[in-house]
Amino acid sequence: MPQQERSNSEAMGLSQLSEEHELIRERYAELEEAIFHGHGSERIMESSALLVELLLNHCIHEARFMAKIAPFSEERLVTIRRRLMQLSILKKELKQGEIYAALHLRSFCKQWVNEHLHMEEVEFGPALAQNGEMLISAQPE
Repeated sequence: MPQQERSNSEAMGLSQLSEEHELIRERYAELEEAIFHGHGSERIMESSALLVELLLNHCIHEARFMAKIAPFSEERLVTIRRRLMQLSILKKELKQGEIYAALHLRSFCKQWVNEHLHMEEVEFGPALAQNGEMLISAQPE
């Protein structure tokens, strides 16, 4: 693939990941709102179901994008698999109506937002800035 096509493809992939980060942060905020402001278990479960699905899709998109750039290290593969397994278990528990799964999802997201989004901003921020785009800041609002 010519260098220009690859750069455009990577920029498109980064842009999609950045948009997904924004959606994840919004859904995470909605889940916290539902939990901390007593919106009821039905709203908590709905927010959780949307968030876990979005996270699963994002992890898959991210893995595909990263695979195009460079081979995965063994450590990175283990991290991706562990994250997908955690999310799949949470999705199953949410489908079974387990309310505690929403609290576990919130904890997972809190860590993910603080660590993962910051890491991606450091790794991919310069590439997006070159293409006139910005990643969503990982800093809490």
